[in-house]
Amino acid sequence: MAEIRILRSGDEVVLEAFLLPRIASSMFLIGNMRAAGLEDKGQPYQGTYAAAFERGEVVGVVAHYWNGNLILQAPAHLDALWRAAAEASGRRVRGILGAEGQVAEAMDGLGVGEDTIQLDETENLYSLELTELVVPEGLRSGRLRGRRIEARDVDLVTAWR
Repeated sequence: MAEIRILRSGDEVVLEAFLLPRIASSMFLIGNMRAAGLEDKGQPYQGTYAAAFERGEVVGVVAHYWNGNLILQAPAHLDALWRAAAEASGRRVRGILGAEGQVAEAMDGLGVGEDTIQLDETENLYSLELTELVVPEGLRSGRLRGRRIEARDVDLVTAWR
């Protein structure tokens, strides 16, 4: 039987141990935790994190963030986790992000129908092993160099978008 509990400051290491092997689909969870920690005072990037533990290890997590979004990484105990996170946060659920099957299951649990959805889109995630990365010839030879974008680049990168 899993123990479901709300994470608190000091639980970052056990949460990351679960999320890092799933990094391609856990970037919001990891990024927000690193930016704002596990305490939830309703500030940007903060959320209430509910985790399921089996034999002392996290096996699923759902966070309910300051903006009302539920972020799912719950291959196990999804229903109990989203309910625990939403109840503990005290916020209304405004959006759900996660693996397609998990999102569908949470939407069913919330009773969300087609008539209440503003955006329903599947976002495919991509990952690449660094050993498979092909560095363009211009960068490899030094003829070109990369740099961070600057304020003067906004019009150009906006046009690219």
